[in-house]
Amino acid sequence: MSVPFRFHDSAVADAATRGHLPIARGPLYIYRSHLPSVRRRTVSSACRAGTTVDLVTDSTNTQASTSAQSSPKARCLAPTEFLDYDDPAVRHFAESTVGGSATERDRAVRLFYAVRDGYWYDPYSSDRDRQAFRASNIVDGERSWCVPKSILLTAAARAVDVPARLGFADVRNHLQSEQLKAKMGTDLFAFHGYSEFLLDGTWVKASAAFNVELCQRFGTKVLEFDGTTDALLHPFDDAGNRHMEYITDRGSFDDFPYEEMLATFDEVYGSDGLGGASADQAFEPPST
Repeated sequence: MSVPFRFHDSAVADAATRGHLPIARGPLYIYRSHLPSVRRRTVSSACRAGTTVDLVTDSTNTQASTSAQSSPKARCLAPTEFLDYDDPAVRHFAESTVGGSATERDRAVRLFYAVRDGYWYDPYSSDRDRQAFRASNIVDGERSWCVPKSILLTAAARAVDVPARLGFADVRNHLQSEQLKAKMGTDLFAFHGYSEFLLDGTWVKASAAFNVELCQRFGTKVLEFDGTTDALLHPFDDAGNRHMEYITDRGSFDDFPYEEMLATFDEVYGSDGLGGASADQAFEPPST
């Protein structure tokens, strides 16, 4: 069963000091960055079965919202600019991965492991170019990070008729290399990406970011996904130390919110971003 993020009072205070606006939704508080210079994109629940709840709207997304209400599941199966599974390479990756899997759950699970371990996690591989966030450009790579991996996983799921959407959250990472922390200037990872699958009428979240070899290197728990319960980053490592802490839920999206993520990165990390060549051995794959 999918469980919504619940935040402690400390997270509320932290978000408030960083200019986030709390919006109550039952037991869940969602914080939306207040960025006046950017046209805010809907925090879409368009894929939610039967309803659309737009927490932030403007005149540019009224038509899209109406369309989502009329066919919510269809929006979670359609190709988009970034989830472009109509590209032959993406479709081949998806179909060859799932083989003859009969159920949507089996297909989602197979794709999760293919993306988790088929692409080495490398935070220095980030790229601000718009084209870099299209599944068709991600699928042929060897290294990636959480956002592109979630885009590829979501696109591949749609390619084999598994309703899927993107989810994003800000997380505090207590296990990172000193070099990466110095480059970022913080332990806050804004816009951590994951996938959400609609399986047997329930949304299930899955983060395929960290490949198994890297988890073993850092001593963190390896995420397993069975298609029935959420597979999000563990709060503690194998030794019981704090690992990942979810701070801000940025919502669910039918397509990748490119402009919004870049605006947030500029705010949190500065315009130089996180990409570029690195000599950080902590994230280098083993030499062959």
